[in-house]
Amino acid sequence: PPGETVTIAPDDGGMYLVNGSINDYQVDFVVDTGATLVSMNKHQAKRIGLDYKMRGVEGVSETAAGYAKIYLVTLNEVKVGNITLHDVDAAVHDEDFPTVPLLGNSFLGRVNMVREGMLLQIKDH
Repeated sequence: PPGETVTIAPDDGGMYLVNGSINDYQVDFVVDTGATLVSMNKHQAKRIGLDYKMRGVEGVSETAAGYAKIYLVTLNEVKVGNITLHDVDAAVHDEDFPTVPLLGNSFLGRVNMVREGMLLQIKDH
């Protein structure tokens, strides 16, 4: 329902980690406002049953480590706390990076993000 809020505290390294799910499979996300898309590596995609090579569109992403081959997919459902979004654009990196799925702007751009001191609040519209 609209009006749901998820509050995330930073870990010791200042990263904002939050549990959620992709297509009903539990995942841990790191909130990454620098990532255009929700992103995951090939192992995570296989674990959640994403047939990214068949269904995805091949592309290239510029990462901190250089260029990476990615597959662009649309996720049926991405959930964080009580906030559920449907048809979320995502990237599957055909390698071991990122080690933790990134909660990028294809999700974050569709919710309100507010900082309260060190806490990060994500609110459904």
